[in-house]
Amino acid sequence: MSELERYNEAWKACRLPDKLTFEDWVNHIFDHPILKPEWYHQHPESGFLQLWKETAFPAVTLGYMARLFSSPEFLIPRFSRAQIDQGLYYLISSGCSEHFLLLRNETIPWPGRRACFDAMIHFYAKLIAPVYGNDIVHYDQEPGDRISPTSLATCGGTSFLSPQRWSIQTVTE
Repeated sequence: MSELERYNEAWKACRLPDKLTFEDWVNHIFDHPILKPEWYHQHPESGFLQLWKETAFPAVTLGYMARLFSSPEFLIPRFSRAQIDQGLYYLISSGCSEHFLLLRNETIPWPGRRACFDAMIHFYAKLIAPVYGNDIVHYDQEPGDRISPTSLATCGGTSFLSPQRWSIQTVTE
């Protein structure tokens, strides 16, 4: 087998099936060892990179996001904070995945996208506040200033977890 064929096979081995259950999707995002670079930036031959086409079934993916945002507390005992850090970055960064771009996808009916936006308030209350506490700050704030769900709603139209608006002090294990 040539070098190019090995490389192509490595990329194919990274691909997950287009149809994932919610549980498989959660594992795809959060259940990874803490690596530098992160699992989603690993070389395909490392065995850590996983690729999933979140746009194959955009309404399903958006439904999974809304479900996660509505009731995320199950992540706390199941994954380390560092795994949650990396998973959240993977979800929100368009350099890693296209999950958050689905919120702008007009082929998905507005009620589904709206449900995902609405669930973000629960996401803050049930995951971000308990896990990050005072470690999350808006760039206009000082460390230790309290973040409230009301302030999340007034972020100038930018996603409340957008790297341009927030700084999460990450931890490593």
